[in-house]
Formats: sequence, C-alpha cells, structure tokens
Amino acid sequence: MTASELTQTERVLRNHQEWIFEDYEKAKDKHSSAYLKLAGYLRLLLVDGRLPVLLRYAKEKGKTLYAYVSDFDLRRLEGQAFWGWSGFVISWTPEKDAKRITIEDFLSRAIGLYSDEKGLARTYTPKQLIKYTANKEGVAHLNLKKPRALEQMKRMIIADERGRSDSQEIRHAIKAIAGWTHNAIGYVLDDAS
Repeated sequence: MTASELTQTERVLRNHQEWIFEDYEKAKDKHSSAYLKLAGYLRLLLVDGRLPVLLRYAKEKGKTLYAYVSDFDLRRLEGQAFWGWSGFVISWTPEKDAKRITIEDFLSRAIGLYSDEKGLARTYTPKQLIKYTANKEGVAHLNLKKPRALEQMKRMIIADERGRSDSQEIRHAIKAIAGWTHNAIGYVLDDAS
C-alpha cells in the first residue's frame, strides 16, 4: 500500500471502529435491527474482495489476527436431527475451553450446523453468515426472495454444553464477531497515529 492508501484505510478503520461501538450497544436490544448494520460493517472489513480491508491492513502492518473459539467441533453432531449455533462464537481474549486460531481460519470454520436423522449435514461459516445477512436483508443489497439457507440460519438456536436457547441467534453471532472486530481494529491501529 502507498502512504496515501494506508492513510485512507486507517480513516476507514477508525470510522468503522466507532460505528461498531455505537451499533453494538444498540444491538443489545433484542428488538433492534442494529445487528444488520453490524453485518454490513463486517462484510467490508472481513469478507469483501480478495483481501478485505481489516485483513489487508493487518497484513500490511505485519500483524496476525487471532481469535479464541470453542474447542467443540459442531460437526460431531452429524447424524442427529439438529439445528444449532455454538453459544460461544468468538472472543478477542482467552476463554475457558477455547483454542486460538487465525481470523482467516475462523471465517471458514463451522459455527452453525444442520444435521438430519440420516446424518446429512450442512455447516454454516461466519463468512456465509455475514454475507447472507448483509447481502440479503437490505444492508448492502436487498433480496426479496430470501435464499433457503438464510431462512434456515435465522431459525437456528444456540446449543452447546451450556444448554439451548429459544430465540433466533443470528443476532448473537453477528454481535460476537463485531465485538471481536472492534478489538482487532484497535490492535492493528495501535501504532498508527
């Protein structure tokens, strides 16, 4: 990146860090649609293009972004009739029973699973969750005919060793990823002043 591109990217990252903070607080209200705005920010920062903005900037600065995630592999539930999300999606700091992986690995890792009684399974990744939410729900694009996979994701519940929830958890996953992203932006910008 040129010096001008670095400056522009830093401005974009600072703006998004502020917006994530504001909308994360609003998204705590289960009736708020602020999680949709968070998905739009995450799309730009973590998913879009060959190398998204945050990942490109971190690479330019020589910083590897790590995440702490559950050590439980949802794919172990294949063969059971099940829809679910892991209750522990992602953390910036170490958590009990968590493992550390790169953010690129996290974005391609299963955090949602559908498995029927025949053992046929389909997993959902953070990258898919972010793209579907931003691209189909009116944040970046609007698709009036929603893909079946998005409708299925919206009906998922949290299910892990702590039990099951009874609410739509797409919001929970988007908020968790947004919280991690807020911290990651601060980390990559810490020497850019």
